[in-house]
Amino acid sequence: MAILENGVEFLEGPATRGYLAKPIPNALDGEIGQLVSRFREISKPERQVALALLRPAHASVLRCYAERMASLSVRLHSSEPASRGVLSLGLASRVERDVREIWLVMAVVFDAIQRCGDNAIAAFKEVAGLLPEDIAGEFEGFTQRSDLDKIAAVMGYVDSTAEDGFRYKRTF
Repeated sequence: MAILENGVEFLEGPATRGYLAKPIPNALDGEIGQLVSRFREISKPERQVALALLRPAHASVLRCYAERMASLSVRLHSSEPASRGVLSLGLASRVERDVREIWLVMAVVFDAIQRCGDNAIAAFKEVAGLLPEDIAGEFEGFTQRSDLDKIAAVMGYVDSTAEDGFRYKRTF
């Protein structure tokens, strides 16, 4: 069985243009969700190989996915989509040039998990356990912030409503 049967090529190209603003959910959400789920299932050595398949251009798509899944979690009142978003940020972290971009989106997935009544710190720590130490440290560090109770607002997000329902809106 291949590590990631469908590869990662779908993380670039025409389907990814304007991804953040597209209706939620869409086909690309499903493909990325499968990638994230598969990453969770494979062994630690296979995860290292999988991370090596990612390129810097993929980071922004994986961040958008996480932000979209945070919004979907709030709509569904289910932390599962946001938890997948946390892991997609872990994947993006391997190739992101500026970790501050990851931290911005960590804010909304954290907030969404909390809104759903689940333990966001535990979700972040679970994901950290699936990642190499250098990436895991970023996730563990995020959970040590003193402003987690208002983290989405601190990072520049407000609640909004789009045609398809609740969305976190960037103010930056």
